Amino acid sequence: MRKVLFISIVLISSLACWCSRGNDVNLSTPEKTLRSYYQGFKRSDFEYQKKTLLSSIEVIGKERFDAVSPVLQTYEIVKIREAKDRKNDTFQLPEDDIQVIVKEIHKNSQESINSFVLRKLEGEWLIVGFDTVNKAEFPPDIKVIEDQAKKMLEQKGKK
Repeated sequence: MRKVLFISIVLISSLACWCSRGNDVNLSTPEKTLRSYYQGFKRSDFEYQKKTLLSSIEVIGKERFDAVSPVLQTYEIVKIREAKDRKNDTFQLPEDDIQVIVKEIHKNSQESINSFVLRKLEGEWLIVGFDTVNKAEFPPDIKVIEDQAKKMLEQKGKK
């Protein structure tokens, strides 16, 4: 009886350890949340990826997963901005949110630019929204626009 009990305990412990290996979603920082998000694509596992999403966006997350999963090759974080750094932007984020701009490179060598909004909820960073924009339509920083406007005004004043 002791031998059966010992074997049962060993098997249950091994199974618990094996099951927890696939649950390595890390939501401790915005970067790690995005790493886990993109790991879901690599694994072809939406159940894994949806752990990075706020539950209210899971449906659109699944639509994106189905479209992007077959073509995604890699990703690169281009820029991280806190809401306080976006005061001059038209689209205002809640104060503690983070915007992360990500470049995706697809297997057909095409690229897309994505804007993710992450929010810390109960100690974990979750993706609460995202938007994909064409690289040509990617809006420049407000500083670039201001500099261009100043140059145009200076040139107009010289005429």
